[in-house]
Amino acid sequence: MLPANRYMMRIQSLLYSILAAVLLLAAGGCSRPSPATACEDTICTEIFMAVMVQVSDTAGNPVQLDEYYTLRGTERLPAAVSPPENGRYVVVDDRIVASLANKTETFRFVGKKNGAEVVNEQYQVRGDCCHVHKEQGKDQVVIP
Repeated sequence: MLPANRYMMRIQSLLYSILAAVLLLAAGGCSRPSPATACEDTICTEIFMAVMVQVSDTAGNPVQLDEYYTLRGTERLPAAVSPPENGRYVVVDDRIVASLANKTETFRFVGKKNGAEVVNEQYQVRGDCCHVHKEQGKDQVVIP
């Protein structure tokens, strides 16, 4: 038979081992929700947001580009829902917010006139659960 002191130490050691195992299992179940999960219960406004750029000439007149598009990495994004008005072009809009939820990415707006590339601007755009927001990038581009 073990002395009472050694017996108590073994029980105490066993209890600490069980407690440590329970804590490890409980901690293993904790994780950050994915951006999509984090947005599940979010209530958004019906406002449709867009990051825009004004393209004009040196006299301040709006420029009608022959071709324009936005790149997300090497992927060319679909054209904007509405056509440009008075030289204002959509860089990105809320159509991509689900894939941009709770992160920031770099986009490139490219514009061509008479076969030449006249606009090539980089934009940092952040998405929350509902809308896109410009972090960096020009509001206006002047073409000589």
